[in-house]
Amino acid sequence: MLFRSFLHSIGGTKTASRTGSPPTLESTPAVEDGFMYVHNGWSQVLKIDVRSGTKGVNIWMNDPELEAGGAMRGSVALLGKYVYQNVGGPKPRLFKIDAATGETVWEVSTQPTQEEGSTANNSHSVQPMALKGQLMVAATGARDYIEIGRAHV
Repeated sequence: MLFRSFLHSIGGTKTASRTGSPPTLESTPAVEDGFMYVHNGWSQVLKIDVRSGTKGVNIWMNDPELEAGGAMRGSVALLGKYVYQNVGGPKPRLFKIDAATGETVWEVSTQPTQEEGSTANNSHSVQPMALKGQLMVAATGARDYIEIGRAHV
């Protein structure tokens, strides 16, 4: 039997998604050294101190400032001193976030070029995954793809 230690809200600040419905969320938090990193349906990433085991305390929230929330799946990825998150939609992007401060270090488009088979239907299907010092980003659309690369700079 599972006994709940505590609940912690990860709700966002916007009221609805592009469709007018509340955003959906399928997320598995990433935890390192007693800090939980998780995104919510508004594409905001939160760092929550869960070391006490009895409550969560927000340390920071990174907001990519999207117009509206949407469906978010998967987890953020931890690699070195950074948190990585995909943001889907018509302009999919990968964000590198400083794990200590919550500041965006950089963001980059992950939309393939037309030569690579890009269409307006491409979007992220899952969040990034850290693999041996590299990140894997998967997307779906007219041409599904997996992209793997180093996340330096």
